[in-house]
Amino acid sequence: MMSMTVSFDSTMARDVEEFAAKCGMTAAEYVTKVVAEVIEDACDYERCAAIIDEYERNPVSFSHDKVMREFGLR
Repeated sequence: MMSMTVSFDSTMARDVEEFAAKCGMTAAEYVTKVVAEVIEDACDYERCAAIIDEYERNPVSFSHDKVMREFGLR
């Protein structure tokens, strides 16, 4: 595991402590959770952008009915 140091101004530090307490976490746990969520959101955005780009280069789509039949759900 890697250790990092982060500095916040007093207002931000107070806010982090308050939100962490509301979630039943320490400030370090809360900051770790929030950073992980931001990274996950950024990865989701990048995947979505790549899928849109791929579709715009090759606009092939399938109807809901066709997909349902292909998977044996109809």
